[in-house]
Amino acid sequence: MNERELWLLKEDIEREAKRAEEDGFVHLDVGNSLKHAEELLDQYRATKGWEGGYGGRAKFYELGFDLDRETLLLKAKEFLLRAKGAVLALRLPRWAKEHRYFYVDKVFGQDLDLEGLKAFDPRRGVVFFSGRNWAIKGFPETQKGLWYRCNCRPTVEGVKLIEKLQEKGKRVGTYMSGGMMAITFTLLPDSEDDWTDEFLREYAGHYWHGEKQRYWGARGSSSEWNSDIVPRMDFCRWMAAQLEFARRIGFDFIHLDEAWGRYLETRELCEKNPNFVICPNNLARMYVWEDTWRYGWTSMGESLGHPSKWDEFYQRMRRRSLKAYNIPWWGWHTYRPFEEKFQNLTFATTLANKGTDVSHSNPTDEYIEFSRRFSDYIYGSYVDVYVPQERVKPINSSKSLRTILNRRILGKGGEELILHLLNIDPDVPFLKNIKLEIDTSGFNIKWPPTVTFSTPELEVKVLNGRFKGRKVLIEVPKIKTWGLIVIGYRLFPRMDISLKSRGGAAVTNPLDNGFVPGEEIEVKVKVEEIVPTDYSLHLHLPEGWKILKTEKISSEENVETYMFTIFPLFAKLDRGYAITPVVKCEDEEAPTWPLLLQAKDKIGFRLVPPMAESPKIKSDYELEVRNFSKSGFLKFTLRLPEGWTADKKDFKMRLKAGETKRIPIKMKPKDYHIRFWEWVDVNVPINWTFQGLQGSSLLKIRVFPAPFYVYAEGVEKLIMHSYPNLYFLKGLEEAKKAIGEGKFVALWLVNRDPKRYRDIVDEIISLGGGILWMGDPFNGDNCPVILEERNLKSTSIRYITLQGNMQKLLAPALRIRSFYRSDKGFKVYKVKAKDWGAVSAVWGPPPQGQPGKIEGAPAVIVSKDKERKIVYIGSDLEVTSEEHYRFEDRRHYDSYWYQTYIFYNFLNWLSGAYTF
Repeated sequence: MNERELWLLKEDIEREAKRAEEDGFVHLDVGNSLKHAEELLDQYRATKGWEGGYGGRAKFYELGFDLDRETLLLKAKEFLLRAKGAVLALRLPRWAKEHRYFYVDKVFGQDLDLEGLKAFDPRRGVVFFSGRNWAIKGFPETQKGLWYRCNCRPTVEGVKLIEKLQEKGKRVGTYMSGGMMAITFTLLPDSEDDWTDEFLREYAGHYWHGEKQRYWGARGSSSEWNSDIVPRMDFCRWMAAQLEFARRIGFDFIHLDEAWGRYLETRELCEKNPNFVICPNNLARMYVWEDTWRYGWTSMGESLGHPSKWDEFYQRMRRRSLKAYNIPWWGWHTYRPFEEKFQNLTFATTLANKGTDVSHSNPTDEYIEFSRRFSDYIYGSYVDVYVPQERVKPINSSKSLRTILNRRILGKGGEELILHLLNIDPDVPFLKNIKLEIDTSGFNIKWPPTVTFSTPELEVKVLNGRFKGRKVLIEVPKIKTWGLIVIGYRLFPRMDISLKSRGGAAVTNPLDNGFVPGEEIEVKVKVEEIVPTDYSLHLHLPEGWKILKTEKISSEENVETYMFTIFPLFAKLDRGYAITPVVKCEDEEAPTWPLLLQAKDKIGFRLVPPMAESPKIKSDYELEVRNFSKSGFLKFTLRLPEGWTADKKDFKMRLKAGETKRIPIKMKPKDYHIRFWEWVDVNVPINWTFQGLQGSSLLKIRVFPAPFYVYAEGVEKLIMHSYPNLYFLKGLEEAKKAIGEGKFVALWLVNRDPKRYRDIVDEIISLGGGILWMGDPFNGDNCPVILEERNLKSTSIRYITLQGNMQKLLAPALRIRSFYRSDKGFKVYKVKAKDWGAVSAVWGPPPQGQPGKIEGAPAVIVSKDKERKIVYIGSDLEVTSEEHYRFEDRRHYDSYWYQTYIFYNFLNWLSGAYTF
């Protein structure tokens, strides 16, 4: 960045900070980053001699590159990025900063019972799902869900499971593959070689070029994504749509594994979903240096080592923390649980570096409670990690003592030093009489400061420090694993704020944060004095909001509870706002964790599940109707898009204040002619009348291609690895039953006995199924060809474009490759097409010296008769083995892999799941 760009960045940060203040957040200049950046930029400007007029400028005209001068810009940039990160971190919800996973799955061979007490462990605020818990499965069954491929299609049971956990106050997240997003996006582009490899190296990492390439499997058509827009930008928009749909499903966060690429600004997604968090796994890179303001994003760092080698473990963490630019980072410490004796040490080390542990650590209750009691001092938004660690000098200390020094910024510009003491050797039971010297010069600390000490095992104690100049000398009585020293003011009270009522009705769901602009809400603030102190409390509100009433509703020992009645006058629909408690002690103020709220209409509508299937699949739904206001009579009408049907469109009901009702409804979309990874978002308007007011809302429904089912004989099914919506059936009777149940079914028969299977083909076609037949043709009215000669060979097959609408069937696959060759020759049958069959491929010449005239003869015939869905291929094309169908060899001239996409499209169409 040059000087001009840095000044513009500074103005941009100040503008975003002001907007945060207007929305109810309290912005403080963490680490005085903005102040230092401006001083450095002024110094740089001064080196140009501008204050000396023309003569001053001329003096430096021929200076050229000067290392000392350019270093000023580099330092200014670093401070500005820290300041930007601090603004971004303000809007992250608190749970994302004290986040700890809980897995609802088999972990390390142990069954975790969803209904048991462990699943609702009060110490863990977050549940992490793998795809097997909530999403449709893929093929083969080793792929427990296609969620990682961005085919985020939930099951009804999965959505209900998410809701069940959220009712218990749990945040629920899942995993998606950031690398596979890119691979899915590139699905057979118009010109694969032009940009695909470079794009995938940047976005998909080793999942494209590394060992896991085969596992990730097939790709498909995406021409509509590549027509006018630069691929990377279009990928960003496509990716944001995947994340938005995950939020619609009900998830609170998405873990994007292997997410190395640059992604777009997600301001709108964050503003409309203030409690939604996106966490890319990329060594804790935050991309703060990019121009975008990526609100709602944190990041993850893996492979942090083992706490038995604590110094190495800590250094990796500290590097993650410093790279995160004041944004909390999530740390996956290990794929195996640490030994019990390291659990508390790991937990304390992570929090002291403003990280949060998302692996399987299990600290004791007292350590978790201690961390939450002192959260403002440990991992709050105003804690600064950019502090010289050499300011702390242990005096004659134990070899197992380690220190971590941070700083806390206060409301009126004051500062406090936060010193963590750690005993890194679990075999040493206690460290006693620890003597320390802390140099506080350069910090804006009250002088003389109060020195407060606490551990999870001991009560809070004020230490009698000695002062030598700006140095503080203290002696700590004892720590077991973790001790915390605060140098500055007496400890500020701990505050907890929650939404208690709206519309006159109590808010019972702990995750409910909705409010209606212009209607009163009640907010409860509990204040706990960690040490006895005189304090005053006020709330920082969004611009234009008013406090109508303040009441102290209880007073116990060290704990007082206040109720505030607030009038939220100005707010934009769906946008997030904050109410931040601020406590004043002595002559300083300290803001704490804000209450995040979301502006809602009086009535909210939600479809469960938020998806439909094309073509024209009637599904059962629950239409959730939620009253965020006072009681009243509601009338509403669904305005279905053209081609959609529902069993009911008009509804009337009375809703109590805060009441939620769910209405069973059947709905069917029109045929959107989609397949493979394609989907369409459709808005269904709702017109409603409530409390004498008229309003409108939108149900956003994602339409997916319907699943289809294939019974196959003579095929190596793994050549179809990873194709979406395709499921193989185990038996012929199962296929017949599936057709009777209205499912889309096709048979794939290779090298079968024509006499034995002719009746089977006739029966399946009469039931409405389809047939892909490869090999010796059968006799009968349903066969689209007449056999002319057996036992021939051809060195190649060339696909040709079908006529009319039928050309859509294979058009995406033929853009990349339409010609396949075989050195030894395909074993083929020479046939003649009947008048209701269209030729879509022809054979090449026979191998040299082989008899027969096969060149130009029909190789693939597609039925033009809508009542007889059958495709005939006059060879098995070696689909009985994976040898020529491995994905990683797809570009080799002897590879047939791209034909799997042709087979897929045939089967998709034959089953009836795809129409054109």
